[in-house]
Amino acid sequence: RFSFAETRFARFQAAANHLPIRKNIMLKQRILTALVLLPLMLAMLFFAGNTLWAAFVALIVLLALWEYSRMAGFGPAQQTPYLAGTAFFMLTAHAGGWQLPPFVWAIVFAFWLLAMPAWLNRKWKIQADARGMAIGWLLMLPFWFALIALRPSPQEAGQLLAIMVLVWLADSAAYFVGRAIGKHKLAPVLSPKKSWEGAAGGLVAL
Repeated sequence: RFSFAETRFARFQAAANHLPIRKNIMLKQRILTALVLLPLMLAMLFFAGNTLWAAFVALIVLLALWEYSRMAGFGPAQQTPYLAGTAFFMLTAHAGGWQLPPFVWAIVFAFWLLAMPAWLNRKWKIQADARGMAIGWLLMLPFWFALIALRPSPQEAGQLLAIMVLVWLADSAAYFVGRAIGKHKLAPVLSPKKSWEGAAGGLVAL
């Protein structure tokens, strides 16, 4: 028994010793990602035409939906038509000059104000079904429409940049506060590394 306890303690200590190394690697990855993507984002924001900007944002949405569907357990047979259908919808919406009507924005607002806190509190799991697909669209398609509406032309990109700076500041503060003192999981189903302490740090930063 003593030997078994010693072995368990040694493994725990080894894992604890590697934790700072993992955190440093994650920090370096975030910095490198920012150094690569930030110039690209700024170039697209201020110099891309409206169609190229819509396509660029659509690529971001598709990557986010791919990650979301992977977390939800979608297999390749589900992911491919899901992402392809989303891409076709965005292409059609941009070509037709579609905009979300006010009642849809009201639904989106209610979702984030009412449904999302309940989701975090009850730790609902995402399922690889029609409801899971609908939630993914509700999360990401308004984001696409909003980024296009908030940047009607390259000359008017400043207001969207200001919003992005606020988001980046909040995200950075949340990351460092959560990294330092985060203990209580915020959304273990959606993002296991997020914490309530980090969320509070991001809110204070704003």
